[in-house]
Amino acid sequence: MGKKILDSKLLYALLAIVIAIGLWFYVATVENRTDELSITGIPITFLNEDVLAENGLMITSGRDQTATLTVTGPWSTLVKLDQAKDSISLTIDVSRITTPGEQRMAYNCTLPFGYSSSVSVTNRSPSNVDFTVSRRTSNEIKVVGNFEGTLAEGYLMDGFTIRPETIEISGAESDVNQVAYAQVTVGGDNLSTTVEGEMNFTLIGYQGEELTGLDVECSVDTVLVTMPVVKTAEVPLNVVLIPGGGVTSENMEEYVECKIEPESITVSGEEEDLAPLTEIVLGEIDLGNVISSDTFTFDIPLDSSLTNISGVTSATVTVTISGLETKVLEATRIELTN
Repeated sequence: MGKKILDSKLLYALLAIVIAIGLWFYVATVENRTDELSITGIPITFLNEDVLAENGLMITSGRDQTATLTVTGPWSTLVKLDQAKDSISLTIDVSRITTPGEQRMAYNCTLPFGYSSSVSVTNRSPSNVDFTVSRRTSNEIKVVGNFEGTLAEGYLMDGFTIRPETIEISGAESDVNQVAYAQVTVGGDNLSTTVEGEMNFTLIGYQGEELTGLDVECSVDTVLVTMPVVKTAEVPLNVVLIPGGGVTSENMEEYVECKIEPESITVSGEEEDLAPLTEIVLGEIDLGNVISSDTFTFDIPLDSSLTNISGVTSATVTVTISGLETKVLEATRIELTN
């Protein structure tokens, strides 16, 4: 009996009719019903900003805005659109703006391909976008170095070398005009070696304040900085005294007084260049040409690898001879030869 029921064609026909009615009801009441969907956080994009730049203008505020769209259509289509919402495009064409100031414009809405005919946008929030267009300008500013740290004892920071020395900044006129210079800050504790590398910089205002949040672009992101750290040493000055005029190498110390002003200078350089430097010899003085006392001026010679940080470039040497007797002899027999 049960087998006959299962084999009955009438049973299968009835099941097919029930399934068909269910599918029709689902399509009629669920798939094709009209519904409403709100899509939030859709970014608004500005088009043709290059044309705006050609007119010497730029957008300075109101750039990062979003909108909410309310769309109506078949429920099944709305579900798919919600999944493809990243493909919704909201755009504003700024190519026709020719003067700076506050702007209010409507945006164009483009739905993903295939949805425009089946759904409609019934509401936009906001419907218009407010933004600011400012005059664009540029300026060349100097890059300076700033050391915030400590040096090892006997070492000196010998300035900065920065490449490039200047950079160009461009952006909103009101922002660019606030910038006085760019500053690179080098830090470190107990430094004894030269610091070198690519470094970031900070924009500084005319009151020395650090500027942040400016709508400006810089021609470079980093600069190459070299901050030489060199060793310093105080080096005595000396002269070579040549015996003469009654002064011999044996009695020189007894009868000759030599004063040098300054007695020493401070120089800087690499440690290996300073190590062998025990004194700086200014030159020679022939004591045979010194009568009682005489003063000589010498340039201070220094190897090109070293720097005279004292700033003194010449020295004065006073030689005084005392304690020797002087006798004047009159010569009357003078012969001319050759």
